[in-house]
Amino acid sequence: MQEFFAALWLLKSPDKIREVFQQCFTEEMKHMKHLIPFMCRLLNEENPSLMSCLIPTEELKETSEWFFKEMIDTFYPKADDCELYVDPLFLCQCLYESQSSEACIYFLDKLDFYLNLSGENLDPYSCCAVAYVVTQSKKKKIRLNLQDATVSEQGMRQFFGCLQNVQWSDPLPQQLWTVVLLTEGQTEYKTLL
Repeated sequence: MQEFFAALWLLKSPDKIREVFQQCFTEEMKHMKHLIPFMCRLLNEENPSLMSCLIPTEELKETSEWFFKEMIDTFYPKADDCELYVDPLFLCQCLYESQSSEACIYFLDKLDFYLNLSGENLDPYSCCAVAYVVTQSKKKKIRLNLQDATVSEQGMRQFFGCLQNVQWSDPLPQQLWTVVLLTEGQTEYKTLL
């Protein structure tokens, strides 16, 4: 609840947003990162009719025009600046909340259409967010790395809908089979207990 109201306050004071982005990288203020998905949801193009009661539509539109690019550039900087690295899964979740096709394409372009989720623990919500981002790329196939990723059975179902946008090259088929078999094995194991 706090995050929602803090995000709302920030959208009413958009000049403070860039400062909050930078504060997320400090140890004492890293919890501020949790405000960002709320801001993304509030800037969702579906919400303006509700949000216009609190913030004028023009102000929301002005903020939205720079917000997503700034967020992606801040939280996924150039490779040589690894000190500010934030995992791509967090950005996928923010982009899912925003429902902004344009921001997804900007993010995928920044990644050179290579989404590395190796070693990630992907719950159904994370899978839904990743699937949403991947489906936004209509013109270029995404290279997806799921090596050593843990995906729940429900999460795996989310991926099936976006696989037409994925470039099928080694080792992805093997990674998917491994994930499916491990998921199936976990399900069978749980039913035996």
